[in-house]
Amino acid sequence: MKILKLILLMIIASLGANAQDYTKLDAIISDFNKIITNKQNRIAVLSEGEKNYGFNDRLYAEYMSFKYDSAYKYITDNLKLVENSSDREKLYDCLLKYVHILAVAGHFQEATAELMKINPDSASNNQKTAYYAKKADLFLYNSEFTENSAMYSQMRDSTMYYHKKIIEYADQNSFEYAFSDAVIASENHDFKNAEKILLKYLDNNKPDSRTYSIIISTLAFYCQMDGDMVNAEKYYLLSAENDLENAIIENSSLRHLAEILFDKGDYSRAFNYLMACSDCANFYGSRLRNVQIASILNKIITSYADQKKDVYKRTLIFLVLISIIAAALVFLTIKIIKKNKSYAIANHRITVMNKELDTAMLQLKDANASLHESNKIKDEYIGRFMEVCSRIIENYSQKHATINKLAREKKMAELYAEIKKEDLINDSTKLFYDNFDEAFLNLFPDFNENVNRLLKPDSQINVKEGSLTTELRILALLRLGFTDNKQIASILRSSITTIYTYRSKIRSKAVDKDTFEETVAAL
Repeated sequence: MKILKLILLMIIASLGANAQDYTKLDAIISDFNKIITNKQNRIAVLSEGEKNYGFNDRLYAEYMSFKYDSAYKYITDNLKLVENSSDREKLYDCLLKYVHILAVAGHFQEATAELMKINPDSASNNQKTAYYAKKADLFLYNSEFTENSAMYSQMRDSTMYYHKKIIEYADQNSFEYAFSDAVIASENHDFKNAEKILLKYLDNNKPDSRTYSIIISTLAFYCQMDGDMVNAEKYYLLSAENDLENAIIENSSLRHLAEILFDKGDYSRAFNYLMACSDCANFYGSRLRNVQIASILNKIITSYADQKKDVYKRTLIFLVLISIIAAALVFLTIKIIKKNKSYAIANHRITVMNKELDTAMLQLKDANASLHESNKIKDEYIGRFMEVCSRIIENYSQKHATINKLAREKKMAELYAEIKKEDLINDSTKLFYDNFDEAFLNLFPDFNENVNRLLKPDSQINVKEGSLTTELRILALLRLGFTDNKQIASILRSSITTIYTYRSKIRSKAVDKDTFEETVAAL
């Protein structure tokens, strides 16, 4: 037995040797709102000063990978400043930045049209490099949308053409040169050389830079293409940590990491990371990233649901088996006691068997405790509402027993008084509300804050943390898809008139009354 345990420990150790530590990334995601706030505060300080070309350019750089609409505003402001200027250097620089911000948001046609305003023959080598880099990016993004079509090969060929043009004009010590050199090597399936090129250039970059994240993410992709999934996962993790820690919202590493975790069967973590990706894409305003996330989200959700069903099914089987074993043990115990009365001579043997049975019962208790702990790991919300149902059933069972006893003893006055009591209904209703509030706020932690943003300043709803008012519960049900007053009244144990009155009242407090409920439903 000791040898078997040792072998199992060695197998577990070998399987976990290459496991990545996600503690830091999970902590960053949990603290992400604070990171966003710090970034916004930093930008607020930079926003003080004279509004000119340099001011707009600095804020564009801050918003470029943080917030699309703000980056768009400042670069378009600069375009207006230089569009009639004779300074072609500034004009081309603005156009290239404008093309970049359009491309990452998925506005490919607009980006292509703006890029046509640039004549590469009249541009400097640096701007030629940037121009061809934007052309390569546009064809690369389009190739991702045409992967299963006849146009895919043409898009990839065009991407490679412009990377070769970059090699012609870029400084050999620049990121653009190293990146294009690696892309060309990877296109020839020389992934080891591509990795070598990027690793060599990586020494020139600080870990907190956007360029660092791009290099690490690209390294991960080449490792993935080369079949080295251990390093692919490691590099995607490093890139995702760097992106989120430095408020680089326009990113893709976390999405790729979620796909790898999904392929490994870690559906829960993959789903959580994909939700974080979606939050980033929505905050930034990236149509491209949302489309990419949607392509794998349904697959992960389906597999995650199947996994939970499988765990639930196996738990039920274990419980049935344990019940059968327990029943068998009870039967054996009774039989042994009867034998003990008939055969005094077998007393010693029975004593030994009883000790063995005690040991078995302890093992069963340990198994039950282990299963109980495993059960807690299951989906928080299923567990919570199962508990609510169980407690309500237990309370009603006790109530039923009390009423039966009073009825048998013909204590009619006490029976009538017991029947009139509404404490059980009130306690059950409170229990339901508390669990509904907690479950909903776990799903939508910013719901109360978001609702208050839609209300007039003098109509804000102040509520204790972790709970909802009746008005907020009605809005919560709207958010969950319940729009019919009859349904809402039934769930909240209120009259239809009361629900209608509450909805009218809260709607009257909204900044925009006509679209208030539709906006709440989309929060």
